[in-house]
Amino acid sequence: MKRRWIRTAMAALTLTACLCTTGALGEYILSPNSAPVNVRASATKNSKVVDLAVTGTEVKVLGVEGEWTHVKVGDAEGYVKTSFITPTDPLKNPGNNTGSSKTQTTVYIVSPDNGSVNIRAGAGENNPVITRAASGTPATLITGGSNWSRIQTGDTVGYVRSEFLSQTVPGTTAAKAKAVTKYVQSVNSAPVNMRAEKSRSSRVVDELVTGTEVTVLSSDGNWSEISVAGKTGYIMNLYLTDYKAGTYLTEDSYIAYTTSPNGGKVRMRYGAGTGYHIVTALDFGTRVTVLTHVQGWARVRCGNYEGFINEKYLTTEKP
Repeated sequence: MKRRWIRTAMAALTLTACLCTTGALGEYILSPNSAPVNVRASATKNSKVVDLAVTGTEVKVLGVEGEWTHVKVGDAEGYVKTSFITPTDPLKNPGNNTGSSKTQTTVYIVSPDNGSVNIRAGAGENNPVITRAASGTPATLITGGSNWSRIQTGDTVGYVRSEFLSQTVPGTTAAKAKAVTKYVQSVNSAPVNMRAEKSRSSRVVDELVTGTEVTVLSSDGNWSEISVAGKTGYIMNLYLTDYKAGTYLTEDSYIAYTTSPNGGKVRMRYGAGTGYHIVTALDFGTRVTVLTHVQGWARVRCGNYEGFINEKYLTTEKP
């Protein structure tokens, strides 16, 4: 009986050890001012503080909800601001975070129109804007990427598009930001209005058809300032895409069908993520042409529509 109890206890200890280590994602707390970060009961700054985490604390990320990240810190579970999460240990790699180090890289915000640039809570246009930084603002580069970079400016830590960063002081030729090229895509193939100001009631400067190539000068909230054919105006972001309609049919394209667990409609979105606006909703079993794949999403064409569908809602066998 005693031996059986010992075996049971040892098994329980082994299981406990497994549960404590399984799923550790190696994410860390990074405070902008070295003060402890509040871990809150819900994704709001007014909710109860369930724990405090100092810079360098390793956390397990359970999910991301816009500017908040759901984490587990030791035995506590709660929410911290996404801007306080970093993939590298700031105590071991201070040069890549916010610690004082000779290896820190200073960069400068630079925009095509010499205006301000959005700093977001995460790497993507669908993440909320934390603040805006004027062209010429110095920042510390935490991690750099081909599309998005994590920076700190003042007490703010967040993400900006990498093309809006320069190691050269703004005002020099080398520091001019690269213009961002995008394409117009309407919901129903009708022309999209380019307006004089950021308002649906503003004067129409031009009407742009699906597939029109435009240069994005700046982007703010729901609107982007664009330039096309010598004209400058504003267009809603939901009508802009990184891909030109009708140009991605290749030998790798194939036919697929929409599917869903309950036989309901499947949403096609403007981008690869649930944060993008819906282009249309397709009936169960609708035939589509898959053009390419992006991080678990498929870019598809169906009639006059092009957009993204989550791969789990597509099948190569007709339902």
